[in-house]
Amino acid sequence: MEKASSTLVHGVTSLSAPAFSRDGVIAAVTSGYVLQTEQRSTIGDVLAEVRTGARFLSDQLGGAEHASHLPPIAT
Repeated sequence: MEKASSTLVHGVTSLSAPAFSRDGVIAAVTSGYVLQTEQRSTIGDVLAEVRTGARFLSDQLGGAEHASHLPPIAT
């Protein structure tokens, strides 16, 4: 997983998690987190959703064994 401050826009953090196929990394699920006043979602909330999306894609692409470090999909 990656969490990096944007070099282009102040207050934006890029969040990313890898998605796997049977052969290894195939894609990255990425979302920008925009810091706002009266924020309703935390950066941790957004990162959890990014990780869940990456895990879902990995499961669908047959790469679940490679994605074992990602949290399980909430049911």
